[in-house]
Amino acid sequence: MEVAPEVSALLKMREPTRVVVTVRRKSPLWQVASSTPEKVIEQAVSVLQKKTDNARFLIHEKWDRHIFMVFDLFHTSYQPANGHHCEDLPVVLMFYTNRADRAYMAPLFHRNDTNEQVSEHHNLNGWDREPPYFADHTFSSVPRYPNPRDLKLEKGGLVDAPLRDIQCFTSGTSLHP
Repeated sequence: MEVAPEVSALLKMREPTRVVVTVRRKSPLWQVASSTPEKVIEQAVSVLQKKTDNARFLIHEKWDRHIFMVFDLFHTSYQPANGHHCEDLPVVLMFYTNRADRAYMAPLFHRNDTNEQVSEHHNLNGWDREPPYFADHTFSSVPRYPNPRDLKLEKGGLVDAPLRDIQCFTSGTSLHP
């Protein structure tokens, strides 16, 4: 995997960092990412820093063509009870495709979007659940959330998600059909 120099420099400082791993359907890792995402995260962590003891798995979102996994590194102050408050952590984007695998720093709009998505998942999943959060959007299914933290989101006892389109990290286009 090609790791950008600025990613290596950031990780050497051991500052709290959020990582988004994207696995495309044509990637050899698709089946593993679908069934045992922890193995993909372990592999990603080993590529980035060679140690897995400080990774916290947060989100697994499955779409028809992509699987997104989000985890934090070095985030020792993380508290699930406060996860619905948006943080401003640097974000590393990792792509596993059928061609070239790579890792680089997210541009500002992806950084903001990723941090907002993490807070939204905490909010949607309520007070009783802790990460990792799983959302399956395949086959036009819409995840349902019975107990969101923000009661304004509740509609008849359930919340349908997503609240907004999730953008494809490579093209900026919506992943919704």
